[in-house]
Amino acid sequence: MPAQIELDIWATVCETIMSNKALDMTYYSRSKDKVHSGALHSHE
Repeated sequence: MPAQIELDIWATVCETIMSNKALDMTYYSRSKDKVHSGALHSHE
């Protein structure tokens, strides 16, 4: 089952991608039981 994402966070993600900006993020991988962080670029 996919993770739940709050609407205000999803709106920020969409706005960032549509503006061709990089998004710094931190997320928890359930499959690896580990927290990851990095930058997401819309052109990648």
